[in-house]
Amino acid sequence: MALCAAGALAVTTEQDQALGAACETLIDGNQGNIPAFVRLIFHDCVSGCDGCIDTTLTASNNDQPNAGLQPAIDRLNRAYDQQFANTGISRADFYAKCGQVAAEQGRQNAGAHTLGRANPSASGYIHPWIPQGENDLDNRFYVDMLNRNWRQINAVRGSTGNNARWQYDSNRRLMLNTDMCLLRDINPNEEGRAEPNANSAADSAETADTVRLYAGNNALWLNDFGLAYTKMMENTGDDILQDITDAEEPEPAPGPAPGPAPGPAPGPRPGGPGPRPARPGRGQGGSRGRGGRGGR
Repeated sequence: MALCAAGALAVTTEQDQALGAACETLIDGNQGNIPAFVRLIFHDCVSGCDGCIDTTLTASNNDQPNAGLQPAIDRLNRAYDQQFANTGISRADFYAKCGQVAAEQGRQNAGAHTLGRANPSASGYIHPWIPQGENDLDNRFYVDMLNRNWRQINAVRGSTGNNARWQYDSNRRLMLNTDMCLLRDINPNEEGRAEPNANSAADSAETADTVRLYAGNNALWLNDFGLAYTKMMENTGDDILQDITDAEEPEPAPGPAPGPAPGPAPGPRPGGPGPRPARPGRGQGGSRGRGGRGGR
């Protein structure tokens, strides 16, 4: 599974190798960097990969979506400042490379809410998605969603309104509302309170079949994740990201040109076969040309 298309990073081959080695050192020293770096890339690239993440960002409901990312940012920034600050390599490219390496190593460990766990001090939610699999990237997220019994709990007991943290629990495993709605039509209200027993809810009309497909095919899930992850890392913020299914299909391999229509009597066909011209397609990747700003 290729998680980064050639040309997606604005660096030379030698620089890319140096970036990869630095990222591997960070991950080898702390396997917890695998989910941390993958999460960081999602948050960096949601509006354009630029190596700048505001960890104080607060939503209208007082949630802080970037909470808990500062330790990973600090680790990346220290390594970047020591090794790449004066090389022409942007901070955004270093972040992106470490996100790529983290996803690759997570896949190799097992075999993106499969990765990591909820931290009450960061989000208020509790438990891992996959116990003993927090550093692994595979389809067990979908397998568990399908095959376990899920009941909704408030992770912050006694809290109400914006302070409540409603999540689905199954023997100290976690599914957020945004996870469970991929499979079930749980109808959460503004507070997050939803169908108490997810297993009794109807299927989600748009995505339940995809959940079942991924649960039964780890290779397909990893391939599709790789396509989406690469597309996200190439996001400069200048273009609107489209559904991955809307991307152009790959061009077919050139084949022989069709010969002329047969005449009334059989005979040799004039001319020989020639290559069929291929329609021009979109190029892969490209320099982001942004970044270099330090994470806050």
